[in-house]
Amino acid sequence: MLLGIRLFYYGVMWAQIPGYTGYMPHRVLSLSVLVVELTGILFTVAKIDLWPYFLAASSFMHGIIYIIKGLGTTLQKMPNMLAILGMFHTAIAFLMDMGIKYSVSFPLLSAISIMVRVEPSMLRYSIRRTSLLTYILISVFLLMLSFRSFTVLLLIPGAIILVLNRVSLRGLYGVGSTTAKTLGLAGALSVFLGMGLDIVHMTLIGFLGVIMGSLCAPLIVPGIMGRSYRGFSPGYAVAITLIAVLRALYIKIYLEFYVEALSLLMVLIIIIYMYRILVSEKAL
Repeated sequence: MLLGIRLFYYGVMWAQIPGYTGYMPHRVLSLSVLVVELTGILFTVAKIDLWPYFLAASSFMHGIIYIIKGLGTTLQKMPNMLAILGMFHTAIAFLMDMGIKYSVSFPLLSAISIMVRVEPSMLRYSIRRTSLLTYILISVFLLMLSFRSFTVLLLIPGAIILVLNRVSLRGLYGVGSTTAKTLGLAGALSVFLGMGLDIVHMTLIGFLGVIMGSLCAPLIVPGIMGRSYRGFSPGYAVAITLIAVLRALYIKIYLEFYVEALSLLMVLIIIIYMYRILVSEKAL
């Protein structure tokens, strides 16, 4: 699951480099990074010990482009810092032999950087650069602490309400954003209060999965694939939210095939998304 999420966000963020940095990567560079990334993933699956070096190299290559071309103090470029932090954090963790679980920081912060870009315009409100800078500094602090305790990394989504504090139940993104931020905050509170929830799945499905299903898949992926946008019902975000909550409660509910059933439901939703995107009309 972690490798799939990482690969998804790697493609999403690379495809948006021109829009986020004003720089179009050379085709050879794109192919080189793709080969390095896929080699690292294949080595991970095959349990070949060289995988951390390939995935770290891929993350560094990706992040350096953002550092050279994408840094700035405007609201257009400040979100790039979040993506950079995720790329370099996961690369350093791999080189320190911290384990594949640390790959979550890259997609997590990449998704948040996209939210910071699109939510204010979609929900019609403005954010302050000081608030965004404060959140970036909090993220840096939590990322550093996460090398001592992985759970600290999962507090980052809970703090996003400092920047994106609008609640909306209109449309797919409004519902998805509101539920994702709620579950991100619930996951953070679970850590502090010792509520016994499966915080990893609450973060990966409840926050990241909902954002993937309400922002990235329906709004970004069609454009990358040259397809026209087709509206998705808010019910998709609600369904993913319910799956996340039920999965997070797994340690309290011991039912046969419980996890398998939830996994199959998630796979079904992904297949529906893929089908609807692929059958939409070409926009280019």
